[in-house]
Amino acid sequence: MIDGDTHQTQESAAPENDVADLADLQACWARVWASQKDQVSKAKSLAAQEFKLSIKAFLLSMVCILLLVGVSLIIWVALLLTVGYAAFNYGIHWLLIATFFISLNLLMFWLIHRVFKNAARSMGFSTTINAVFGKSNKNAPDTAK
Repeated sequence: MIDGDTHQTQESAAPENDVADLADLQACWARVWASQKDQVSKAKSLAAQEFKLSIKAFLLSMVCILLLVGVSLIIWVALLLTVGYAAFNYGIHWLLIATFFISLNLLMFWLIHRVFKNAARSMGFSTTINAVFGKSNKNAPDTAK
């Protein structure tokens, strides 16, 4: 048989354990919260540094592309002058040489323009922009029905 005093002691000990458990739980949540704040702060700092690095890499890439275009232009002009001078020395009239090189450059410009236009059309950013900003595409099938 259980003594009444023993039962009384067990009941009075329970609230003290609950208070201790609640204090431990609050301390654990405070540590978790501090840890999460530290992680968010580190992630924010890392994202800012990566953004700065990306901007620097983008600018460096643009400078390299411009330099490559400049060097290519110098090489192309030198090649045209060399071939034109050689053709002129072989007795071909300068007007025929000039007409040929102008036609060649216009043809190359047209081809490069077509390739760029097709590449720009296939990027599909217009679909993304329409989806983000809510512009409806009247040619697309209605999937909401």
